[in-house]
Amino acid sequence: MDKVESIEQLKELIAYVRSLRQGFVTNFYLDEEKHAAWIRTGEFQYDKWEDTVFLLFDHYAPDNAKYFTNG
Repeated sequence: MDKVESIEQLKELIAYVRSLRQGFVTNFYLDEEKHAAWIRTGEFQYDKWEDTVFLLFDHYAPDNAKYFTNG
């Protein structure tokens, strides 16, 4: 897992998955104010696998696991 460093990085990760043009499925909806606060804590992390990005916050609590992928 790598730390999310900025809102721009999140947007780039979303754009990467969308650029694959195979559909887009997610349970993550960008809220710049809320997610910027998560980034500042240093606990917002991501892992990128081929066509999927997983996002985790708050010590891997299951309700804080988000993703975006091709559908």
